[in-house]
Amino acid sequence: MVDQVRRAAILTTLFDDETFTVLSALADLFSRYESIPVRAILSKTGMPERKLLYELDILSKEQACVRSASGYRMTMLGLDALALHQFSSAGLVEKLGPIIAMGKESDVYEAIGGRSSLALKFFRMGRVSFRQVKRKRSYLANEGHRWLIANVRSAAREAAILQKLNGKGFSVPTLRGRRYHAVLMGMELAIPLYKVRELDDPEKVMQKIFDALRRIYIEAGLINGDLSEFNILLTSSHEIILIDWPQAVTTDAANAEELLERDLMNILAYFSKRFGIRQELPKVLKYVKCIEPNL
Repeated sequence: MVDQVRRAAILTTLFDDETFTVLSALADLFSRYESIPVRAILSKTGMPERKLLYELDILSKEQACVRSASGYRMTMLGLDALALHQFSSAGLVEKLGPIIAMGKESDVYEAIGGRSSLALKFFRMGRVSFRQVKRKRSYLANEGHRWLIANVRSAAREAAILQKLNGKGFSVPTLRGRRYHAVLMGMELAIPLYKVRELDDPEKVMQKIFDALRRIYIEAGLINGDLSEFNILLTSSHEIILIDWPQAVTTDAANAEELLERDLMNILAYFSKRFGIRQELPKVLKYVKCIEPNL
């Protein structure tokens, strides 16, 4: 079975420029309308009505949009295809590689751009609840519309945070671009920490994680807010990469202390369970906040 992103990649080879013009108009308008009126799409594209309806029919048949009584609704498949098309047109992505990770809120693929190894992340917030709604068939379009907007906003937030963190030597991916709900990142190939079964020096790896969090806390004023062994990557040279930043908060946020403690507890619990390493949370918390100079 072909997954949705690969279906979207196929669509990029089938649609012509005019089809993408209409798809782009839908993407620009869906935050303003739950169902986009034809008149709004006509105004946005400047196409003759007959031509526009022809292109909308193509998009509907390929499930890149859905027709309703009051207009048209963008689908996630259509947004995937548009994002891939724009990355390709900009020369940022030449080829889509294998899937790296599939989670509740995102799918991440390897991608090739020039000689660089890239990670292409598609936000999928609401995927589980949307499936439940689809089975019930009630308020399906409204629910899908809401999650499209949420995914675009999350991608924009992660891109903004990565941009703030890049160029300063932090252990995070390098932002290469964003299109709607998709974020393109440059980073060394690595595996999630939760898949690691053996480490020559687990204490050293744990120290690197705390050092990275300390630098980001002090120098950038940020806390990841959802850190665990599932979004810490380990390279072949045992360097770490901290991923997934859309939920990050500033160190002066009302819940900053609570989120930082939760991040640290997740890491401590993982290293305790997997490698038998014990560290006390208060001591680690003081280290990351630069209250104590050493662990």
